[in-house]
Amino acid sequence: MTEATGEGVLPRQDIAEMVKQRMVTSEFTIEDHQFQPASLDLRVGEVAHRVQCSFLPGGEAVEEKLDRYLIHSLNLVDGAVLEPFTVYVIPPEGLRAKANPRSTTGRLDVFTRVISDRSDRFDEIKDGYKGPLYLEVLSRSFPILVRRKMSLCQLRFVRGESRCSDSDVADLYRSEDSLLFQGATPVSFAEIVLREGLYLGVDLAGINGTDWVGYKARNNRRLIDLSKSNHYNLLDFWEPVFRDSKGQLILEKGEFYLLTSKEKVRIPPQYAAEMVTTDSIRRLL
Repeated sequence: MTEATGEGVLPRQDIAEMVKQRMVTSEFTIEDHQFQPASLDLRVGEVAHRVQCSFLPGGEAVEEKLDRYLIHSLNLVDGAVLEPFTVYVIPPEGLRAKANPRSTTGRLDVFTRVISDRSDRFDEIKDGYKGPLYLEVLSRSFPILVRRKMSLCQLRFVRGESRCSDSDVADLYRSEDSLLFQGATPVSFAEIVLREGLYLGVDLAGINGTDWVGYKARNNRRLIDLSKSNHYNLLDFWEPVFRDSKGQLILEKGEFYLLTSKEKVRIPPQYAAEMVTTDSIRRLL
């Protein structure tokens, strides 16, 4: 989260200017729909490389590691199926910097990470980096059909310090008359959990007065074509899940769930925000 000053996350208009000045380039024309309010959608290239394992390049170029771990390559021009629990590395279209999966990608349990040459961290592109970017893709629930120029992740550009401290967020929360809401009702400052960011709770109140609280991915391995929208029957891929008599939901190991948050979030226009995994959840994964 960052205020729109000289430092922070660059907004859409600054990213567009970077593209105009060829600070960000692509093999194909960067299209208007790729520009988001505070990020740029990255498109995949023409080839996906199936590899033996996930890797970081360290002191090497990504292509050098690919030669070592490559199993085989797939042509994405006409589309190719990426199988669950198989790691693929896909060069985006030559785009020359923190990366995040797109929300639609995450909701399908598709795990993505950006890799750059001679880097020891995923999803972070160093200051002054010049070179290609690669996308690691791991679908964990469904086989997915991917084609060239699809967007699976997004890139945020950051200048200087972008992160707000908890005291900054607290001041903002008070000045904005709440950032979190339950329905149309603001959540008071006394009710929030603020610890390296604002915490959101899971809504287990039940949908439409029932015990239904969300969905779990089915283990039927049906194919999803990522180019199609509003095409599939939801229940072919997801089964409803219900809270128990105590109002609880026990999550089964290895399963993927879609649940709603108890709170709605409002982000002031001069700020940007991202969802991150809490430390307690990260330790369980």
